[in-house]
Amino acid sequence: MALHGECKTPGGKLVAVDLTLDDSIVADARIHGDFFVHPEPMAAATLNALADAVRGTPINLEVAALEARLRAAIPFRVELLGTSVEAIAIA
Repeated sequence: MALHGECKTPGGKLVAVDLTLDDSIVADARIHGDFFVHPEPMAAATLNALADAVRGTPINLEVAALEARLRAAIPFRVELLGTSVEAIAIA
């Protein structure tokens, strides 16, 4: 089953998440939107790391627990501009 979620960060940008489920577990994830990753050369690796943090999680995982996983996946000295891990978790 495929799912799509979006979250508009207040005063920020749109973040979208596309999930593929296997039963109630996230089998695949794609995170995208009109936000930025700084420094830009780290964008692809950071988005892949965030998607990896979502893969394998139960679909009903609490937002706070998902936020923690996402926050831990962001490489040192990399910033999300225009969105947040909270918005990604909500999406």
